[in-house]
Amino acid sequence: MSKINHSTENLEWQAERTGFRAPTKRRRVLLIGKGNAFSDGVMNLLSRCPNLSVSRTSHTQEAAILGQVTQHRPEVLVLIQSRAMDLDNILILLSATQAASHLRLVVLSLENTGIEIHEVRNAIKEIQSSHIFPATVEDFLRVVNKDWHALPQHPEQ
Repeated sequence: MSKINHSTENLEWQAERTGFRAPTKRRRVLLIGKGNAFSDGVMNLLSRCPNLSVSRTSHTQEAAILGQVTQHRPEVLVLIQSRAMDLDNILILLSATQAASHLRLVVLSLENTGIEIHEVRNAIKEIQSSHIFPATVEDFLRVVNKDWHALPQHPEQ
């Protein structure tokens, strides 16, 4: 056995022993909000997750959201919903673009304590929606990390 192979095996053994795993690809997340304390707190929470690469922009209009998705190509779009937003229009715009295929849209609002989740599938105008209610910080992070099995579903669904 060569020294290189022996060293590699030793590193793999140490990694298994310590529980260290090789770094995986970081999930791209785009946060769109109004720049208020709530969106600042969400940004702070997401930026502390080492497996996430988080970008942030503020909401101006629905068409601008589509441009941001095309530019950043996130896997998860976290939208801090305000009263001025037309969520239905945003969903229509996202389902009509290839840049949003396989996108998870996570909608947070100060109006309620739930999380709305919308999955765009293959840009074929199919959007699957669900709700998690009531939501906790841990629930939110599971949703963003696409690890949301075993979370409580909204009683109406």
